Amino acid sequence: MKRVFFGMCLSVCVLAAPVSAETTAKKPAATNPQPGHGWRKLGRVHVRDNAEKDLAFLNDGDDVVEIRVCAERNAIRLRNAELWMSGDKRQKLWLPLALGSGKCSNPSKVKGGPIRVTHLALEYKAMSLDAKGAHLSIYGRKRNER
Repeated sequence: MKRVFFGMCLSVCVLAAPVSAETTAKKPAATNPQPGHGWRKLGRVHVRDNAEKDLAFLNDGDDVVEIRVCAERNAIRLRNAELWMSGDKRQKLWLPLALGSGKCSNPSKVKGGPIRVTHLALEYKAMSLDAKGAHLSIYGRKRNER
């Protein structure tokens, strides 16, 4: 009797394993935003392999309600990001620790938006192993372009 019970338990456990693996799979990271979805490139900075701080000046940043960053050429390790807005307002952005090449962060809502965004203060490091560094592009979405 114990053998039958053991055999049944084994078959139930084996059948249940693939189902639980499917439910815990991570969703793929977002790719570069498409212009047709309302995203506009506000700025771009070159990222070297050594850790650095930078201030990205953003163009056409009026009436922005969402912002996201994308890694190009190589992966980027992000440490800190702070969005500067008109009226001397600032907002800390919660970004992933690392962005793979061609991947973007999830959109972050701009507090008090729609508002003019002027700069993005960054602390980051490229993960290119001295190849050529990377680029970090900053995209914004305006209130009427969703």
